[in-house]
Amino acid sequence: MCDSESSFRAKISCPKTGACVMSGFPGLATGVDGEPYLDPHNLEATLSDIMGAGATRLVVLTEEAELPEGAFAFLQAGAAQAGLNLSYLPIPDYHAPDATILAAWHRLADGIDTLPRDGGTLAFCCQHGAGRSGTMAALMLIEQGLTADQAVAKVREGFSEAVESENQLIFLQKISGELKLEPHNLDPQ
Repeated sequence: MCDSESSFRAKISCPKTGACVMSGFPGLATGVDGEPYLDPHNLEATLSDIMGAGATRLVVLTEEAELPEGAFAFLQAGAAQAGLNLSYLPIPDYHAPDATILAAWHRLADGIDTLPRDGGTLAFCCQHGAGRSGTMAALMLIEQGLTADQAVAKVREGFSEAVESENQLIFLQKISGELKLEPHNLDPQ
């Protein structure tokens, strides 16, 4: 399924139904000089892999300022051509969702009928496809009943670099604890 030029990282089956996809930012590549650039082949390969995994929506977790100029427009054009829906929930690199982003996530999730809880596949992308994407995939697993430790282990089984910061681990532990106390309350604040 995955092209070697693709930033697709993993498809994670959820415990009850559906799946999550973790990906690096489609089209983002790094030159031999270490500078990031936009690569049409990577864009096409990554979007193809995301859609091949069954996702019809990609939630973009990167902040526009951390990407090369024009990256969002580049992705929007490629996604439109591929027929992939985009949503944006920017989270700073190495961070977890704050209360504002978590609330925006809940509003977004309420309007999506292709969520894993409904048997669908939802894709997340950040810059590399590990930290923020892994955190959101783990959140989806926690929402389906896994503990934080189980969720982190499962996303790392798919992509070993997933959930890469202490902030992200603390967030997931807090969410998991909140769900044990109040199963309908996902806001850790």
